[in-house]
Amino acid sequence: KGKDKDKDKDKKETGDEDKDKDKDKTEEKVEEKTEEQKQFEAEEARKEAEREKTLMELFAAKKKKSRGGGSKKGGGDKKEKKPKKELIEFIDGKRSYNVSIGLARFKMKNADIKKAVLEMNEDVFNVDKLYKLISLSPTPEEVTQCQEYEGPEDELAVCERFFYQFVSMDNVKERLQIWAYKMTFKEEYGDHERKVKLLMNMAKTIKESKGFKMTLATILACGNFINGGTKKGGKHGFELETLQKIGGYKTTDATMSILGYIFKFLRQNYPDSLKWLEEMETLPSVIRVETDNLDSEITKMEKDLAKVKDLLPDNPEEKKDNQDQFNDVMGAFYAEADEKVKALIKNFNDTITNVQDLAKFYGQKVKPTQFKVEEFFGIFDEFRSTFIENRDKIIAAELEIEKAKKKEAAKKKRAQEMEALKQKKKAEKDKKKKEREEKRRRKAERKKKVGFAADVGGDDDNDDKKKKSKKKKKGKTDKMLDEMGDAHKYLAKLRKNRKNKSKANLLGARKKSMFFKDRKQMMLDPAEIERLQNGDIGDIGDD
Repeated sequence: KGKDKDKDKDKKETGDEDKDKDKDKTEEKVEEKTEEQKQFEAEEARKEAEREKTLMELFAAKKKKSRGGGSKKGGGDKKEKKPKKELIEFIDGKRSYNVSIGLARFKMKNADIKKAVLEMNEDVFNVDKLYKLISLSPTPEEVTQCQEYEGPEDELAVCERFFYQFVSMDNVKERLQIWAYKMTFKEEYGDHERKVKLLMNMAKTIKESKGFKMTLATILACGNFINGGTKKGGKHGFELETLQKIGGYKTTDATMSILGYIFKFLRQNYPDSLKWLEEMETLPSVIRVETDNLDSEITKMEKDLAKVKDLLPDNPEEKKDNQDQFNDVMGAFYAEADEKVKALIKNFNDTITNVQDLAKFYGQKVKPTQFKVEEFFGIFDEFRSTFIENRDKIIAAELEIEKAKKKEAAKKKRAQEMEALKQKKKAEKDKKKKEREEKRRRKAERKKKVGFAADVGGDDDNDDKKKKSKKKKKGKTDKMLDEMGDAHKYLAKLRKNRKNKSKANLLGARKKSMFFKDRKQMMLDPAEIERLQNGDIGDIGDD
């Protein structure tokens, strides 16, 4: 390694010597340059500088201006940063951190929060925000810690500075809690009042409904009639639990229950007595009311109002801060809410008493400590549901019967329409047939006038065969013969002779046709016609 280092040093020394020699040579060359070369090089250097300047102006990144007019790098002395003051913290670290995070979400100054709390401004704090503020508000111990601090407020940390705002305010957390209770009181009171009214109205409806009493009387009458002559018959009443069992009694063919029959009887004879089904439509909501929980919730409202009263001063005009509206706002709220809650408690107790009396009226054994209002109303709700179920079955069956009747009536009507259409077609067919017969009759009369009499008796069979046979397309000869009349024998003879003789020999010198267009020229002599009708054809071709 030592030898290698020495070799490197020798190379460096020799390299330096070579560089010095090159410098001396270049200097000598520079001195030898002429003045023209110097001017040319100066001009080229100037142009190069201009190009560089243009490129720098177009594409170079702009330098950011230093804030506060600071000096460039390497120039001037840097300003020394002042050391940050350490803020004072005396609240638990975790609690302080949570409060700081919560305050950041409010995005409000501490002074604004305090002002909104003093003024009880519900536009700034709704129920949700108020509950969050309650979780951030200082406890009495934390307020005491802030009271013991005697330094300036701006040296406190975030959490401590927020707590310091409430040093002069008593019972901060309790105050915020009853403020939140005031905001939710209206909704809570309305819910409890609605439940109490449901119970009260249902007890009154069951006791006073005439239609329900008529339904019960009909059930008793049916039971006495069915059980007549037995120990179960002739009763003056029945237990309330019977309403839960009566839906199981069916007719002998099991097509309808006794409740279905009672519904049909009442609908036919006493239709107004079925109105109790609509009068008791709130029974499903009534049985969902748990009176024990309702009682405890109403009692809790009474206790919360007692807390409001404890926070209010004995002298309503006493104020520590003119900006503080707590006594005025909560004093008016307490006066109104206390009256409502007392009335609600009275109505609830009276309703429970009325329901127990109603149960005694229906023969129930009532023990106030064990009596369940929802179970008592549940008997009526179950009976009503069973009655409605049987009613719907009866109505559905009647609709099916009505539908079947309509279908049968429509079927009969369709059959009648088809029969009428058939008769109409038959009449039209008969009419056409008569028209054809009339036409044939007239045609026969015309043939008689021409001179050919219809054959009597002899050719009836041939006529029937012609009617049954398919109609052939008539040619000119057939049309002409139809005009001449019925001359079967004459035609037979003509066709027989036509095979052996020419048409000219038969009817004269006509070559193209055996008939003339002029009908008069085709008429035969009366003597020949008479001879043909008598069957004496002879050698007509020779004539």
